[in-house]
Amino acid sequence: ANLSFIDEEIRDLERAGTGGFDGTELCNALADARAGGERVRQIVQELRTFSRVEEDRRAPVDVHEVVESSIRIAANEIRHRAGLEKRFQRVPPVLANAGRLGQVFLNLLVNAAQAIREGAADRNTIVVTIGLDASGRVEVAVSDTGDGIPADVLPRLFDPFFTTKPVGAGTGLGLSICHSIVSSLGGTIEVESTPSVGTTFRVLLPPMPPVTELLSPENRSAAPSQDPGPPLRILAIDDEPLLGTSIV
Repeated sequence: ANLSFIDEEIRDLERAGTGGFDGTELCNALADARAGGERVRQIVQELRTFSRVEEDRRAPVDVHEVVESSIRIAANEIRHRAGLEKRFQRVPPVLANAGRLGQVFLNLLVNAAQAIREGAADRNTIVVTIGLDASGRVEVAVSDTGDGIPADVLPRLFDPFFTTKPVGAGTGLGLSICHSIVSSLGGTIEVESTPSVGTTFRVLLPPMPPVTELLSPENRSAAPSQDPGPPLRILAIDDEPLLGTSIV
C-alpha cells in the first residue's frame, strides 16, 4: 500500500511539472519493488492454502462461471503463447468453495500456457472442455500443445515442492495444492502427456445431489424484508502499526 501511495505521489508531481521533475526511474524502481512484493504475497497465499488453515465454506457452484473467471484472469498469460478454444456442455453444479476451485483451474491454465514457448501463438492451442464423464461426474479438462511432460516425471507432479520450472520460476506447490483441493471435494485430478505433443489435465468432481425440498412461494412471501438499516462504521484493529496506517 505504501509503495502504491509513493508511486501515485511521484506521478502527481510529474503531471504538475514541478521544476522539470522526472520520476521515470523512481517509478520503474517502485514497479520492480511492487512486483517483488506481489510475488512474495502469492507464495505466502499458496502456503496458507496448502496448510489448510482457512475455513472451507462450500456452496453450490456453477463450474462454467468459475472456469470463465479463471480464463479471464489467465488471458494475458495465454494470448502470447496460444489460441484458446472452449468446448462447454451443460453440467450440474458441484458442492465446493468457488475461490478454491477457481484456484485449481487458474493454476492449470497458467501451467498450460507456460508449457508453450512464446513466439508461435498462431500455431498452438489451449482447449478447455467442460462435460460429464461416463460415470456422471463433472469433468473439466485443460489441454495444451506444449512441450509435454516426460514419463518419469509424471508420478511426481503432485508432490509438494516438486517443480520442473527453472529456479525462481515456481514454488512447486501449485499442483500439490490443486490435488489437495480436488481430493477434499471427493474428486480426482488426472494427467496425460506426450513429450513434444502436449498435456491434458482432467479434474473430475461429483455433481451436487439433487435438491428434494424447495422453498414454497408462501414461505418466500413470508420471509422478512432486508432492511439495510443505518450506515455502519468499521473498526480495524491490528498489532502491526504499519499495517494499521496503510489502510486508514
